[in-house]
Amino acid sequence: MEKPRKQVEEELYGDVRRRQTIQDFAKSKSTSGSDLKLENAKKRNETLAETNSELLQSLDCLHEGGMSINRTSTNLKDVKGEYNNHQSRLRESKQHIKDLDRQARLNNLMIYGSFYFLILVVCYIVLKRIPVHRWIWDILMTTYGQVETLIDNSEQDSQMSTST
Repeated sequence: MEKPRKQVEEELYGDVRRRQTIQDFAKSKSTSGSDLKLENAKKRNETLAETNSELLQSLDCLHEGGMSINRTSTNLKDVKGEYNNHQSRLRESKQHIKDLDRQARLNNLMIYGSFYFLILVVCYIVLKRIPVHRWIWDILMTTYGQVETLIDNSEQDSQMSTST
């Protein structure tokens, strides 16, 4: 995918270097050795060499930036994969919690139902063992007898008071 640095440099700067060298050589030959033109050519060569090194440094920075972006992209993909993994685990956990909640409600219903059934059975056994019906009948009859006696006594008292 990525070209090696040497190949990129050669593609970008190779033709420029060759042309500049040829032009400088041609200018220096055509001037018949003039020192002034030679100095200008040297300055241009130095400027071009500085520009070339700056461009190579820029290329290195861009290459490093590209590598950093690739690493960041890879890291983001890994994070997204982890997120999806955790998301599926959370969905499974939520389903398990719902199942446990439903089971807990069913268990509570069974416990309370069993408790109330036990209370009813105990009440039935106690009522069968103890003759409560007789006690209630005896209490009712005694109360009825006492009330009759009071009514009779009050009638007798009222007759005695009218006769006197």
